[in-house]
Amino acid sequence: MDCRFADCNRPTHHQVDAYDALSYPTIDRSVCNKATCTLCEFFLTHGPEVANPVH
Repeated sequence: MDCRFADCNRPTHHQVDAYDALSYPTIDRSVCNKATCTLCEFFLTHGPEVANPVH
């Protein structure tokens, strides 16, 4: 599902459900430029990982 209110016009932007985003516990969400990136499937699959993830 794409968010029509997200300020991202990139063709790779595809917003995932918040529960699906939990499937990526090692992604470093602190490097996001925008809050919408934290639920972007492209960012979640290609973003940087945290050095010491908490399990």
